[in-house]
Amino acid sequence: MKNLLLVVSLLLSANAFSLTEDYILWGHADLAIKKQEEKRTQTKKNGLCEKLAKSEAIEKQCKASKKSTKFLNACLNTKSNTNQEYCILGKNLSVSNVVNCSISTSDVSSETACLILVERGDVKTNLQITKCAGLGAMEEITCLKFSR
Repeated sequence: MKNLLLVVSLLLSANAFSLTEDYILWGHADLAIKKQEEKRTQTKKNGLCEKLAKSEAIEKQCKASKKSTKFLNACLNTKSNTNQEYCILGKNLSVSNVVNCSISTSDVSSETACLILVERGDVKTNLQITKCAGLGAMEEITCLKFSR
Protein backbone atom coordinates (compact mmCIF):
# COMPACT_ATOMS: atom_id res chain seq x y z
CA MET A 1 0.00 0.00 0.00
CA LYS A 2 2.84 2.36 0.83
CA ASN A 3 4.41 1.63 -2.54
CA LEU A 4 1.16 2.38 -4.33
CA LEU A 5 0.79 5.64 -2.41
CA LEU A 6 4.40 6.56 -3.24
CA VAL A 7 3.88 5.83 -6.96
CA VAL A 8 0.63 7.85 -7.07
CA SER A 9 2.20 10.83 -5.30
CA LEU A 10 5.20 10.74 -7.69
CA LEU A 11 2.86 10.66 -10.68
CA LEU A 12 0.82 13.55 -9.33
CA SER A 13 3.88 15.67 -8.59
CA ALA A 14 5.35 14.96 -12.04
CA ASN A 15 2.04 15.85 -13.65
CA ALA A 16 1.81 19.08 -11.64
CA PHE A 17 5.37 20.00 -12.67
CA SER A 18 4.62 19.45 -16.36
CA LEU A 19 1.46 21.57 -16.15
CA THR A 20 3.41 24.38 -14.50
CA GLU A 21 6.08 24.11 -17.16
CA ASP A 22 3.43 24.30 -19.90
CA TYR A 23 1.99 27.48 -18.39
CA ILE A 24 5.44 29.03 -18.13
CA LEU A 25 6.22 28.20 -21.76
CA TRP A 26 2.81 29.49 -22.86
CA GLY A 27 3.44 32.75 -20.97
CA HIS A 28 6.81 33.17 -22.69
CA ALA A 29 5.24 32.54 -26.09
CA ASP A 30 2.64 35.23 -25.40
CA LEU A 31 5.38 37.63 -24.36
CA ALA A 32 7.38 36.86 -27.51
CA ILE A 33 4.33 37.56 -29.69
CA LYS A 34 3.80 40.93 -27.97
CA LYS A 35 7.46 41.86 -28.46
CA GLN A 36 7.24 40.99 -32.16
CA GLU A 37 4.10 43.10 -32.52
CA GLU A 38 5.78 46.05 -30.77
CA LYS A 39 8.83 45.69 -33.00
CA ARG A 40 6.64 45.67 -36.14
CA THR A 41 4.79 48.76 -34.93
CA GLN A 42 8.04 50.56 -34.11
CA THR A 43 9.49 49.69 -37.53
CA LYS A 44 6.35 51.02 -39.22
CA LYS A 45 6.48 54.18 -37.09
CA ASN A 46 10.18 54.73 -37.87
CA GLY A 47 9.54 54.45 -41.61
CA LEU A 48 6.66 56.90 -41.37
CA CYS A 49 8.73 59.37 -39.35
CA GLU A 50 11.69 59.17 -41.73
CA LYS A 51 9.46 59.63 -44.76
CA LEU A 52 7.17 62.48 -43.64
CA ALA A 53 9.01 64.50 -40.96
CA LYS A 54 9.97 67.95 -42.22
CA SER A 55 13.11 68.14 -40.04
CA GLU A 56 15.51 65.86 -38.20
CA ALA A 57 14.34 67.12 -34.79
CA ILE A 58 10.73 66.28 -35.62
CA GLU A 59 11.82 62.86 -36.87
CA LYS A 60 13.48 62.16 -33.50
CA GLN A 61 10.40 63.35 -31.59
CA CYS A 62 8.20 61.23 -33.81
CA LYS A 63 10.26 58.08 -33.29
CA ALA A 64 10.34 58.62 -29.52
CA SER A 65 6.60 59.30 -29.29
CA LYS A 66 4.30 56.73 -27.69
CA LYS A 67 1.38 57.82 -29.86
CA SER A 68 -0.20 55.58 -32.48
CA THR A 69 1.02 55.44 -36.06
CA LYS A 70 -2.38 56.68 -37.21
CA PHE A 71 -2.06 59.77 -35.01
CA LEU A 72 1.55 60.38 -36.06
CA ASN A 73 0.56 60.05 -39.71
CA ALA A 74 -2.08 62.75 -39.22
CA CYS A 75 0.45 64.99 -37.45
CA LEU A 76 3.09 64.53 -40.10
CA ASN A 77 0.63 65.51 -42.83
CA THR A 78 0.20 69.01 -41.43
CA LYS A 79 1.45 72.02 -43.40
CA SER A 80 4.58 73.10 -41.48
CA ASN A 81 7.42 72.05 -39.19
CA THR A 82 5.88 73.95 -36.30
CA ASN A 83 2.52 72.28 -36.76
CA GLN A 84 4.10 68.83 -36.96
CA GLU A 85 6.03 69.44 -33.75
CA TYR A 86 3.08 70.99 -31.92
CA CYS A 87 0.82 68.14 -32.96
CA ILE A 88 3.25 65.43 -31.82
CA LEU A 89 3.73 67.16 -28.45
CA GLY A 90 0.03 67.95 -27.96
CA LYS A 91 -1.96 66.15 -25.29
CA ASN A 92 -5.59 66.92 -26.16
CA LEU A 93 -5.55 66.42 -29.92
CA SER A 94 -7.26 63.51 -31.66
CA VAL A 95 -6.68 62.10 -35.12
CA SER A 96 -9.94 63.57 -36.40
CA ASN A 97 -9.12 67.01 -34.93
CA VAL A 98 -5.73 67.07 -36.63
CA VAL A 99 -7.12 65.88 -39.96
CA ASN A 100 -9.96 68.42 -39.85
CA CYS A 101 -7.59 71.25 -38.92
CA SER A 102 -5.34 70.29 -41.81
CA ILE A 103 -8.10 69.91 -44.38
CA SER A 104 -10.35 72.79 -43.30
CA THR A 105 -7.76 75.54 -43.10
CA SER A 106 -6.48 77.59 -46.00
CA ASP A 107 -2.93 78.32 -44.81
CA VAL A 108 -0.28 77.52 -42.20
CA SER A 109 -1.26 80.21 -39.70
CA SER A 110 -4.92 79.21 -39.56
CA GLU A 111 -3.91 75.53 -39.25
CA THR A 112 -1.62 76.46 -36.35
CA ALA A 113 -4.41 78.45 -34.71
CA CYS A 114 -6.80 75.54 -35.17
CA LEU A 115 -4.40 73.08 -33.52
CA ILE A 116 -3.74 75.49 -30.64
CA LEU A 117 -7.44 76.18 -30.05
CA VAL A 118 -8.24 72.45 -30.05
CA GLU A 119 -5.34 71.73 -27.68
CA ARG A 120 -6.46 74.47 -25.29
CA GLY A 121 -10.03 73.17 -25.34
CA ASP A 122 -11.57 76.25 -26.97
CA VAL A 123 -12.71 74.14 -29.94
CA LYS A 124 -14.46 71.01 -28.76
CA THR A 125 -16.04 69.47 -31.86
CA ASN A 126 -15.01 68.81 -35.41
CA LEU A 127 -18.15 70.63 -36.57
CA GLN A 128 -16.71 73.86 -35.16
CA ILE A 129 -13.59 73.29 -37.28
CA THR A 130 -15.33 72.38 -40.52
CA LYS A 131 -17.89 75.19 -40.40
CA CYS A 132 -15.04 77.73 -40.48
CA ALA A 133 -13.44 76.19 -43.57
CA GLY A 134 -12.82 78.25 -46.69
CA LEU A 135 -13.22 81.70 -45.17
CA GLY A 136 -9.62 82.81 -45.60
CA ALA A 137 -6.82 82.72 -43.05
CA MET A 138 -7.79 85.53 -40.67
CA GLU A 139 -11.49 84.85 -40.93
CA GLU A 140 -10.94 81.14 -40.16
CA ILE A 141 -8.99 82.03 -37.03
CA THR A 142 -11.64 84.49 -35.90
CA CYS A 143 -14.39 81.98 -36.64
CA LEU A 144 -12.61 79.28 -34.63
CA LYS A 145 -12.02 81.62 -31.70
CA PHE A 146 -15.64 82.63 -31.40
CA SER A 147 -17.57 79.59 -32.60
CA ARG A 148 -19.45 77.66 -29.96
